[in-house]
Amino acid sequence: MPFFMGCNETKYAWMDEGFATFTTNLIKNVLVKTRTSRIRTDWWNTAIYSGMDVPIYVYSNLFKESMAYYANSFLKAGLFLQLLSDYLGEDFLISFIQEFMMRWNGKHPMPYDFFFTLNEESGQNLNWLIKPCFFEYGYPDLAIGSVNQVEGEYSIVIEKKGNYPVPIDLEILFEDSTATTHHEKVSVWKDNNKTHTIVIQIDKPILQIKLKSEFFPDAVKEDNNYQF
Repeated sequence: MPFFMGCNETKYAWMDEGFATFTTNLIKNVLVKTRTSRIRTDWWNTAIYSGMDVPIYVYSNLFKESMAYYANSFLKAGLFLQLLSDYLGEDFLISFIQEFMMRWNGKHPMPYDFFFTLNEESGQNLNWLIKPCFFEYGYPDLAIGSVNQVEGEYSIVIEKKGNYPVPIDLEILFEDSTATTHHEKVSVWKDNNKTHTIVIQIDKPILQIKLKSEFFPDAVKEDNNYQF
């Protein structure tokens, strides 16, 4: 991609490595027919706690020898594309990447060209997602705030403690040793709300509710469980 379009890999390494990270994972899933992620989400937490974390938009060459270079160029950018795939659909994202490459073939695109093309092709203003993920210090951190039950209806309040928006993935474990999952896309946070309430109907006793995502990191995991 960087050679086809002429991206400045020195300043914006994520415009090369982020796409390589995401598409490698995508191709792997197609070839072996799985839906797993090889993107190391735990490395993001390592970068956060190291005190070396910086926004993706900071020039890559300013911290090339630090952990932040890997976290931004490979991990965060790859996870952003994974976020888009979950929200807008894998088919759209593949089509968008192809359109972006053809539109900017040999023209040396800047990050803002990527953002503009994304908004135009999706038909949406995705600045609510782009701004925190590329321009702000921060991290993804969700928590289970409270759970209220009225007969067979459960209201589960999810708190967004970090400023990076991510999808919600719940695993609900029952007393009979069975389990079910519930997924809500990242768009539940597009109004900059700090809480989101999930209402679900359950007809058997619950043992535990967990926030559990294979694909996206969470900075503090101690508040991801609710035990009945």
